[in-house]
Amino acid sequence: MQRAHQPYFPMQKREDTQRDTLYNDVISLLRKNQKYGWSGVNSESIAKKFVDRLVALLWYIDPHWEKLISRSLKLPDIFNELEQYQCNENYNKFYFTGHHKKEQLSREKIEQLVKSLESSIEQPWASKDKWMDFIIQVLLLIESIKKYISYLQEVNQKMNTIHYSDVSTRNPGCDLKVYTIEVSDSIHSKYEELSNFLLEKDSYEFFDLDEYTPYDVIQKYNYIKNLPLNVPVTIYRYYQGNYLGTVNYIWKVPVRSDHRSETENARIIAAINENLPKYYTRQMRKNALKEYSLFKKVTPVVLRTLYFDLTGDASTTNNVISKEIEERLRIMMQLEDPSIIVDLRTNNGFKGKEFNRF
Repeated sequence: MQRAHQPYFPMQKREDTQRDTLYNDVISLLRKNQKYGWSGVNSESIAKKFVDRLVALLWYIDPHWEKLISRSLKLPDIFNELEQYQCNENYNKFYFTGHHKKEQLSREKIEQLVKSLESSIEQPWASKDKWMDFIIQVLLLIESIKKYISYLQEVNQKMNTIHYSDVSTRNPGCDLKVYTIEVSDSIHSKYEELSNFLLEKDSYEFFDLDEYTPYDVIQKYNYIKNLPLNVPVTIYRYYQGNYLGTVNYIWKVPVRSDHRSETENARIIAAINENLPKYYTRQMRKNALKEYSLFKKVTPVVLRTLYFDLTGDASTTNNVISKEIEERLRIMMQLEDPSIIVDLRTNNGFKGKEFNRF
């Protein structure tokens, strides 16, 4: 009976793993900021469940805080008092040092952890005045995570829309910008090389501008944005989306505007568009494979290889094994020698077409 009125905190664990360290640090944080702890008959089970659920959420998002911060989602102040976070370190160090597949944040997993934690703070003990400050910090944590969940859901919906679309999401007709820059009175030294190169070029002779731009994305953007040259030029910029970046071409045009030709510009744009890599959606690929599979019964890998060759689709296969097989098949087709494919089962004396049942 006397124990029911004493403040209770879960016992700390022996630190065999970094997760145990996080668990102990959370309990230390509770003791520091919530001196009165839990009380009551079921305080032990209630406290342990709450700490377990809070630690589970913190542990899961621990390696991904930089990603969350990039989305303007910050860790509530009280959790910055955790020992490793005070040192700008992570608890889940194995995520960064281990040679294993890095698990990305899953919307379903985060939702499950958040709901589990919410079920604890919805209990009567969490509404007591002594818990108000700490629970507010937990609610701020949950709110930040929910914002990221909404972001993931929005991204997933967009990707599903793209994957099941019968039309390519990127095409030069929608994502292309072409504009002309007139002669500049003053030229910065970093543009002299490009200016001298353009002087030797004929009008309407286009080339890839990236050969002269800085490698850094921000520096490249500023370089193209402020482009003073001693000759008038036309800039072609096509935004491909995501990590593919922007395609940049440039060509010299006559100084006098009445000597310029829209026909020549159209010819250059058409030539560039023709050579741009093409990226089709999953649904477009499925439609094509389904249609051509009706004519001839061939293996999926052969069908996919034919699809890539015929359409020029620059998308890559996600599956590593399939990608390797397709690459070998492409080499076989280039060499025009199907005899290089050997059935290795013959080395073991196998002469049939099917294996016996086990």
